[in-house]
Amino acid sequence: QVLHLHNLPLVTGDIKRMGAMLQMREMHLTNIIPIIGDIQSMRAMSHMNQIYFMNMPSISGDISSLANMTCLVHLFLINSPSIGGNLSSLEAMPQMRNIEFDNAPHIFGDLKSLKGMAHLQWLSMMNAETSAITGDIQTLKNMSDLRVVKFVNIPSLTGDIESCAEKPQLLCLALVNTPFLTGDLKSLAGMFQLESLDIINVPSIVGDIQSLEALSRAGIDSQLLELHLVNMPSITGNITSLLGFPSLEVLAFTSVPVYGSLHSLVRLPSLASIHIQGTRVSGKIPNEITHMRQLQQLVLKNNFLSGTLPKLPNASLEVVDVSGNKFQGHIPDFSNHTKLQLLALQNNAFIGAPPILPYQSQDLT
Repeated sequence: QVLHLHNLPLVTGDIKRMGAMLQMREMHLTNIIPIIGDIQSMRAMSHMNQIYFMNMPSISGDISSLANMTCLVHLFLINSPSIGGNLSSLEAMPQMRNIEFDNAPHIFGDLKSLKGMAHLQWLSMMNAETSAITGDIQTLKNMSDLRVVKFVNIPSLTGDIESCAEKPQLLCLALVNTPFLTGDLKSLAGMFQLESLDIINVPSIVGDIQSLEALSRAGIDSQLLELHLVNMPSITGNITSLLGFPSLEVLAFTSVPVYGSLHSLVRLPSLASIHIQGTRVSGKIPNEITHMRQLQQLVLKNNFLSGTLPKLPNASLEVVDVSGNKFQGHIPDFSNHTKLQLLALQNNAFIGAPPILPYQSQDLT
């Protein structure tokens, strides 16, 4: 009933030999390139509950072969580019809970084919060929159980992100290179369990980052761990709004016209990665940054920062890039930063000798 084969590069064969396993409920095949076959041979496996193919380039076929699997609730096709078909083949599967198509360029069709999946929890579509997957994300509006939504490099999708609203159980929302999506950040209010928010290269989404404060309930801090806003020219606001995210570990604002000072960030003790680049953030780096023991990456490139560069935490810092600002004065000692791999200081007004680096450092500019 259950077959899980992972990372077995010498295993060979054709999946048609499994066609007689009519009681099969789970099939997970990962990183076994010699296995070949057409998923049409699985047509009679009507009890199948889970299909997970990852890095299986020699398995081919049309997803219409799965239409008789009325028990199928998990379908993951990841880096299995020979499998294709129309999303309409899934219309008769209202029981579906999890769907992921990642690097499956021959999957195509309109998102509305999934409209009947009222209890869908995981929907991830990444790197489809141009215009292969189309439709309006309005389809998501009545999917009240959604916990993960990822649309990455799906350029033909349209609609307003308001369709993602009123989903308090949503954990992850990623909208990347989906240029025709629109809406306001305030539509995301009420996503109290959101842990990861990525909005990248979606220029028609607007709003003030202050509206993200509504991701937390009254008296209960937000659960947000990762926030990426990249190439979003119509999103603005003061970064002091981030004080409402004490659990934040990864922060990236790149080519986003946010403003304010960095003083609020040193009050977020869990931050491990800070990427603030090409923004209107100004002022000094506060001395308290030395107490951010979790910090691994500090990228503050091409902003309006000034003053002297304070002593930075040395326990775990791997990347420092403060190039393209207005820093001045002497460069602090980096000789104790034993994990430092990259240090970029150019296009500032520093004076004095180059910094002393640990032997392991690989790149200084």
